[in-house]
Amino acid sequence: MAVLGDPTQFPITVDDPRAPMNWYGRTKLLGERAVEAFADGAFPAHLFLKSNLYGEHTVDGQRVSKNTVINFFINRALSGEPLTVYEPGTQSRNYIHVDDVASAYVRSVGQLKHQLNAGVTGVSKYEIASNEDPSVMEVATLVQSIAASELSRDIEVSLVENPRSGETLVDEFTVDISRARTELGWKPTHTVESSIQRLLEVKSGSNS
Repeated sequence: MAVLGDPTQFPITVDDPRAPMNWYGRTKLLGERAVEAFADGAFPAHLFLKSNLYGEHTVDGQRVSKNTVINFFINRALSGEPLTVYEPGTQSRNYIHVDDVASAYVRSVGQLKHQLNAGVTGVSKYEIASNEDPSVMEVATLVQSIAASELSRDIEVSLVENPRSGETLVDEFTVDISRARTELGWKPTHTVESSIQRLLEVKSGSNS
């Protein structure tokens, strides 16, 4: 969603204007434009406006994850380190589990096969997100609470100066996922709380 820059209207949709705030977002926007140009009149393509990924997935015995804020907090909690939240702490993000994203991709491939056989060309766009958009501080306190109850660990949460610039600090990040529900038959199944609990159990070995 870095292509959007600093959102001003909610819920977010794939049709919102693009105004990236940094080069990361600009490269994503270039990718969007390239897919749109090549698919036009040639083949069907799907573009996904994905929210912040988190969680882990095991493929052939190998654990795959992305080091986003939820995984970062969980790793620090397991190490007994403080959970550092960048000011103001109220900045909100939408979080989507990697398994739910993989499920969207599978459904997308099935849809693309039908579209290809039907001679459809051009781009269809979908929001891949969840129904949760907690603040960073809320995520930290949730990890703190679950670590205390499940692992008997007292983890400190501290608010620190934000060293990053060029990021949105909105305190709302709702996303409209109705198009993916209707056209792909997809919906998120994981919640942030249950996923944090599961990750803490797996990483600590308490489920073995």
